[in-house]
Amino acid sequence: MVVKKLKKINPRNLYRSHILRVGIFASLSSATAYTIAVFLPWVDAPVAAIIGLAALKPTFHATLRESFQQIMGTVIGAVFGLALVGLLGFNVFTLIIMITISFLVAWWLKLGEVGAITIGLTLILVTGPLSNLASIEARLFGVILGSLTAIVASYFILPGTPQERTTDASLRISNEASSILKVMATRLGERENKISLQETVLWQGQLESLIAQLIDLRKDAEDAVEGARWSPLIQKKEAIEALRYVENTEQTTLTVYNICNDMANAIQQENLLPDTVAINISQMLLTAATGINKKPTKKKKKKTATETGEIPVDVSEEFNANKNKAIDSIKNVDDTQAITLGGSLIQDATKLKKNIRK
Repeated sequence: MVVKKLKKINPRNLYRSHILRVGIFASLSSATAYTIAVFLPWVDAPVAAIIGLAALKPTFHATLRESFQQIMGTVIGAVFGLALVGLLGFNVFTLIIMITISFLVAWWLKLGEVGAITIGLTLILVTGPLSNLASIEARLFGVILGSLTAIVASYFILPGTPQERTTDASLRISNEASSILKVMATRLGERENKISLQETVLWQGQLESLIAQLIDLRKDAEDAVEGARWSPLIQKKEAIEALRYVENTEQTTLTVYNICNDMANAIQQENLLPDTVAINISQMLLTAATGINKKPTKKKKKKTATETGEIPVDVSEEFNANKNKAIDSIKNVDDTQAITLGGSLIQDATKLKKNIRK
C-alpha cells in the first residue's frame, strides 16, 4: 500500500507543496548559517544553525518580525543577562527575572505573547550556564547570522507580495463561486428538467470548501496588514484593500451558499416556483454571476459607442429589469411558500448586485 502511494507521487506536485517548500528553504537556511559560522571563529555555529531554522517563517514579513525578536532577545541577554548571571549566577531566580523582562520588552514593543516567548527563548539560549562575555558575543553573532540566512531564504518561498497572493486567490475563489451560481441559475430556468436534491448537495459541498478556503485567506490578509510594519514589500494601503476584497468575496460566497440552501429546502418541501417566476429569477442570478467580485483594475477611459461601433450594454440596468419582472410575476402567485422562496432568492440576488460591473 505504501509503495503504491509513493509511486503515485508526482515530483512536480511535491515541490509545489507549500509545507515541503518551507522545509527545503528552512534546511538550506540552517545549513548555510552553520557552514558560514564554521569558518568564523567568533560565531557560535550551533546557535546560527538553530536560529536559521527557528527564525524562518512561511512569509517574508513574518521572518523579518521573528528575526527582530531573536536579535532583540540576544541584545537583552547581552545587557541584562550577563549582569544578572554575574551577580546571582544562572539559577531559577535569574531565569524568572529574565523571562519577566522578556514579557515587559515585548509589551513595550507590542510584539504580543508569541514575541515575548521568542525573546525569552533566545535570551536563555544566549545567557545559558557557563556564559561569559566571549560566549555571549559568539552567540550574538550566531543569532544575527542565522536571522540573515532565514530572511534571505524566506524571500524565495512564496512568489509575489502577500497582498498580490491574497487578491489572486480571492479572485480564483470568486470565479469558482460565480461558475457555481451560473450553473444553479441555468438549472433553475430549465423547467422541463427539475433540480434534484443531489445537485444542491453537490453545490453545497463545493461552496463549503470555498468558504473554508476564504476563512484561511482572510487570516492571511489580516496578517499581511499587520506585516506592513515589518516588510518594505508590503504597502499598508494595498494590504487593507486586499483584505476588504477577501471579505467582500467571503460575503458574496456566503450569499451564493444561502441561495443554494433555499433551493435545497424548497426541493425537500416539494415547494417549486412557478415557471415564470423561476425564469425571471434565473435571469437575475445569471446577470449577477457575470460580475461577482471581479478583480479591481485601474479605471480607464471608456470608448464611446461611436468609437467602438457598438451599443454599450448596462449590466446593472439589465439586472434591474429582470428584478422588476421577477417582482411583477411573483405578485400573481397565490402560494405563500412560493412567495417566500421567491422573495428570499430576489433578496439574495440583490445583495450580489454591488459586485456587478457596469
